[in-house]
Amino acid sequence: MENRRTSSNLQENITNSQSDLSSSDEIDLGSLDLSAHQSSPRIWTTGNFSPRLYEFIGEPGIRISTTENSHPLEYFEAFIDEAMVNHIVEETNRYQLQNPVGERQNMASWKDTSLPEMYSFLAIIMLTGILPKNRIRDYWSTDNLLSTPIFSQIFTRNRFQDILRFLHFSNNDLADADRLVKIKPIIIALKDKFSNCTNPTKNLCIDESLMLWKGRLAFKQYIPSKRNRFGVKLFEIVDCQTRVVLDFIIYTGSTTNIEVIPGIGISGSIVMELMKPYLHKGHNLFVDNWYTSPNLFDLLHRFQTGACGTVRQNRGGLPTLTSRLTSGHIQFSKTNNMLALKWQDKNEVFMLSTIHDTSFGNSGKTSQTGQIIYKPVCVIDYTKNMGAVDGVDMQISSSEYIRKSIKWYKKLFFHLLDLASYDSYAIYRMQQRDTVAFSEFRLEIIRAVFEKYGSQRSTSVGRPMNQPAPLRLTERNFPSYIPNVDSNNRICRRRCVVCSSHQVRTVTTYICTECDAPLCVPVCFKDYHTKLHY
Repeated sequence: MENRRTSSNLQENITNSQSDLSSSDEIDLGSLDLSAHQSSPRIWTTGNFSPRLYEFIGEPGIRISTTENSHPLEYFEAFIDEAMVNHIVEETNRYQLQNPVGERQNMASWKDTSLPEMYSFLAIIMLTGILPKNRIRDYWSTDNLLSTPIFSQIFTRNRFQDILRFLHFSNNDLADADRLVKIKPIIIALKDKFSNCTNPTKNLCIDESLMLWKGRLAFKQYIPSKRNRFGVKLFEIVDCQTRVVLDFIIYTGSTTNIEVIPGIGISGSIVMELMKPYLHKGHNLFVDNWYTSPNLFDLLHRFQTGACGTVRQNRGGLPTLTSRLTSGHIQFSKTNNMLALKWQDKNEVFMLSTIHDTSFGNSGKTSQTGQIIYKPVCVIDYTKNMGAVDGVDMQISSSEYIRKSIKWYKKLFFHLLDLASYDSYAIYRMQQRDTVAFSEFRLEIIRAVFEKYGSQRSTSVGRPMNQPAPLRLTERNFPSYIPNVDSNNRICRRRCVVCSSHQVRTVTTYICTECDAPLCVPVCFKDYHTKLHY
């Protein structure tokens, strides 16, 4: 194995300043500048590598005030609490005042929404993700093939669409150049709740997540490797063991809210921003090749944080690993605290790690001949831990709100609502040690909201929910002629009640004697006795 020459004297400076940084309570990332070390040589050598590992001093556990007897709704309300919902209520009512509408045919005038109504509205939104239909009005359809009665029991269709139309999260009168100003208060509140819901376990991972959005938007991204490909990109940090989303950053291009650290680029600065609360605690971080760089891993090691990830072959500061290898073999170089490794699988795999040596381990798989497949331990650990963010996306995708909208901030809010419900589910499973499915957990939340706040329909509109169906729909009915009562013995006729309801004047000689309702035969007679709203 050859010795490889590369770049930086950074390691010596890191080692010398280790004791000072480890005792620091406040970490000012903006004051860090690694660019001064770029021209200094980093010495890569070969030989046995023993990583310098830090003791994990975190205290994993749940920080929200729930118990083993808590209902799923209590976990959900730890994230979507009354303060947040009251804020949404206030801004929704304000937005309607700023954008009033005149009288609309067949629609009641707007009335201010309230906290119970908004909670019920959010529960309906969550339910539409579990029961997808093509159009919003299909949820209120009386067609036997489409009917879902719970929607009409909780809301009228017009009222639901009114709230959806005026749903708002910030005051338009306040000037702010931030691209996320339309949803900024919700983002700030949820970031705080995500960060303070749990103390994470040792292994963390950072990766991108993409919320589907194909409309016009200045910071829309295209990631061909993601399922949605087009949309709003979020950087998420997730606990690899519990799968709790600990924090997120919404990417808005050059205006993304991060402190850029010279020497590690935008990707490294995003990592340091998300890792800020977890430095100096002995965590291990797993990232993919967009983030991984020797400078970033050196900086994390400086803050007593291990790191492992795939790395791009042309990343600056790496040794030149060019040997041709046969399948299953490795080539590597090392510094005092970092290992760069190339492993030949079906393709070449390049890894960078400060927490692994060059040993191999059982991958848990066997070849076609029945032989155990061995892989480098760093590859095994990376494969095991790196899928946490994609795992969260997979869980959410089964019941996410996918309705199209022309307002990107509403779509983003519903995505954040899904993330909040997922975090409440992850914490519920931690505390209750229950294996309930995510969709069932969401159903319990929705059911509890409806039980707590009840129907939001006005009592003056429509038929009461619990009133039984009219007898005309349940009894046996037969047509007969209208009795002759004319003095001249003429056949009597009366106006059809179904035609009259449609402002059509039609007379008929037939009547339902049980209902005392004159009806045209056969169409009106059938509609009258089979449809609630004929």
